Amino acid sequence: MNFSHFVSKPNLSIKNEGETEEIHNTLKMSLIEDWDISFEAGVDEYGEDIAIDESTGDIYVVGYNGTVGVDYDVLLIKYNSDGDQQWNVTWDNGGNEYGYGVAVDSQSYVYVAGSNGTTYPTFDVLLLKFNSSGEQEWFRTWDSGDYDAGWGLKIDSQDNLYIAGQTKASQGDLLLLKYDSSGLYKWNSTFGGTNGQHGYDLAIDSSNNIYIAGLTITASQDLLLVKFNSSGFHVWNRTWGELIMIMDGE
Repeated sequence: MNFSHFVSKPNLSIKNEGETEEIHNTLKMSLIEDWDISFEAGVDEYGEDIAIDESTGDIYVVGYNGTVGVDYDVLLIKYNSDGDQQWNVTWDNGGNEYGYGVAVDSQSYVYVAGSNGTTYPTFDVLLLKFNSSGEQEWFRTWDSGDYDAGWGLKIDSQDNLYIAGQTKASQGDLLLLKYDSSGLYKWNSTFGGTNGQHGYDLAIDSSNNIYIAGLTITASQDLLLVKFNSSGFHVWNRTWGELIMIMDGE
């Protein structure tokens, strides 16, 4: 697993095909590498998300490692701001465990969201809590009775946890889960229809409204944005289709 730290200003164009007006947003790019590091445990390693502890500057990378067709475990690695590894931990629950999202709360506790199961579609949403030394505090799973996965994780100003993901194996609905910092389940909300909707990442505003980005499957796959209020009620949703990102030189 390789990581590089860059100072960057991407140069790209965005076009929504099918509309007469093209939208172009051009920025200059400058890449200056401060350092790069790699992590090797003798198996396959995948980095899926990254979070920074604002109080210390420490960096947390989450993913999973293992061997295809054998077993995968959650992988969490801590680095300081100079890129020096502080520790790494893996988490195994006897099946396949995947880490997809990571977040740090105001007390420097680290949370991981992902999925946990044996064989598809018998997977549940997974939520883990670690202290800043890498010691596990607790874990939680959420099971709808079908395929479930947590992809994105964010924390609000009261250290409540929100997980965006997917529920149901066939096509699937967008899923939003809320827990408090002690691991107490608060509520879940779903958004879906006759086609599939998946939630991949989320953001929380100053009023604790939640915005989830993902995709909806119609004749093609379109960008999906859904807003929920702080109680988990659906407020609105928007779609945007045929998104093409063109880097300079293409």
